[in-house]
Amino acid sequence: MLLKRIQEYEPRVASVNGLRVALQSGPVTHDDFFRPSGVLHNTIVRAKQFNQYFEKGIPVLAQGEHRGVALNQGQTACLVANMFLCTIPDDRSYRGGRCFLNEQNFASLLGTVGQPQETAKLHCFLAYLRDLGRPSPSPRPAPSYFSAPNPPESVR
Repeated sequence: MLLKRIQEYEPRVASVNGLRVALQSGPVTHDDFFRPSGVLHNTIVRAKQFNQYFEKGIPVLAQGEHRGVALNQGQTACLVANMFLCTIPDDRSYRGGRCFLNEQNFASLLGTVGQPQETAKLHCFLAYLRDLGRPSPSPRPAPSYFSAPNPPESVR
């Protein structure tokens, strides 16, 4: 059921077997994820706030541009929730075929099995999404993201 819903937004997602493995071995269990008011429910609630947080779209730092973008906790949570659910629109469709986000969703991560580092990444994101549903003892600082000045040709 989850796979079919994700595929409505991102048809390239072939499986969620990586997520299944992560839920069997990590800090977030299958029950924690799927129960009412669980991690999946809270992730969907966060993802639905996209238009509230990103009225003008996701801020993108252009290559070679020397400026920063600060995202508050709500924006960060919303962005990660949408990436997890694979609901961020593919920006290639309106940018002349060029993609300005390396990976705008977790399509490959959700399906990857047999690679412990990928399972560990999912564990981290699942724990983050779980913790968003808990009261925070103190405000979290807003992360800042900066563009890298002129990366080498080999990574372009």
